[in-house]
This record gives sequence, structure tokens and C-alpha cells, in this order.
Amino acid sequence: TVTGVQTCALPILTSFSPRVAVFAERFPGTGGGIATAHDGLGKLLERNCTVEYFAFEPCCERGEARIHRTTGSRLLGTLVAELLSLKVRRHERSGRISAVRRIGRTAANIRRLVGPLRRFRPDFVILPDDQLPALALTVPANAKVIWVAHHNYQRFLEQPFLQPECAYDLFLAHRLERRAAAKCDFAV
Repeated sequence: TVTGVQTCALPILTSFSPRVAVFAERFPGTGGGIATAHDGLGKLLERNCTVEYFAFEPCCERGEARIHRTTGSRLLGTLVAELLSLKVRRHERSGRISAVRRIGRTAANIRRLVGPLRRFRPDFVILPDDQLPALALTVPANAKVIWVAHHNYQRFLEQPFLQPECAYDLFLAHRLERRAAAKCDFAV
């Protein structure tokens, strides 16, 4: 009792354990970077939540039951990446194209994780902004998407010590990023 009033709803609220899906390139994350940050975030959330991990980089190794890895479709990934590259080259001939190629490969790989994600029935889905997995992901009903910003494609423009990037590649990646961000409910 709290000040003479019996609280019966409190145990119900404290027993709620949200289901959280954490996405990254690979799990477990090693050596720093976005995958390590998301792995650490998932481990922190495991204290009070049911967490499962979804790796969107193609991998054939067998992992834990809570880690879902995509085998990916190399042909489809290459096709989508090359189509996006052709669009970039139509607008600008110089510079290195890397951003839209990675986004294209990820879009093909992420489709293989939709089934396991739907079966998990998460309350929250945590996605990185690098490679834009949100762009191709079909979010399950009633799940809230949390976008964790690590990356900024525009920062690679006019860097004096890096190989010159294609400006249209970064522009298109930024536009695709805005489209993916529209699917998200929260941003961190």
C-alpha cells in the first residue's frame, strides 16, 4: 500500500518486458564502429528487454539463436547496386561511387530478414543510418522504429586527404536517407 491505497497495477507494469530488434552489419560487433555500438546497445537493453539481433551483411557462419543473419542475394544486391551506380554516372562522371552501392546491396539483403523480424514481433526496432536498412525494411505492425544516427554522407565532400567522392553519389545517398528516415518514429 502507498499512503493507504493498495497498488495492484504496479506489478503488471514492472513485469512488462519490451521486445527489441537491433540491426547492424554484423554481430557480435568487434573493433569499434557502428556494429560494436549496436551490439553494446543490445547488451545494455537485455537487462530489461527481450532482445534479438539482425545482421544485414551476408554471412554463412552459424550464430546464436538470438542472432539472425542474412545469407543475402549476391546477384540481386549487385544488380541494385549497379543500377544505382548507373543513375549516378548519368549525372556525374568523376569521383568514386561507394555510398549508393552499399545502400543497394543492403536493400537486397535486408529483405531476407523481414520474415524473422515478423516472427519475433518486436515492440521496438533499432536501426543504424549507415547503409540505410530502413529503406527496404518492412516494419511489423505496432512496432516503433528508432533511428540511431552515426553517419553523415555529406561529410565526405571535399575532404583533402581522401580519394575524391562523387558528389552526386553523396547527394543521392542523402536523398535516400531522407526517404528512409520518414519510416522512423524516433531519432537518436
